[in-house]
Amino acid sequence: MAGREVVQHGRPNKRVFKVTQAGLDELAAFAATPAKPCSCATTWPSRCTPRTCWTRPR
Repeated sequence: MAGREVVQHGRPNKRVFKVTQAGLDELAAFAATPAKPCSCATTWPSRCTPRTCWTRPR
């Protein structure tokens, strides 16, 4: 992430952020890794949600 300060008159200054190329590369690498099958996905209907059973490697 890269940021810069933007001067505003009549308001507090703000910071504007931009994702760097290195950040985009890291995001692409993360998105390309396959998620492991969920342990609760073996039953039908599955009650699996990302909040209860998120197994993507970090």
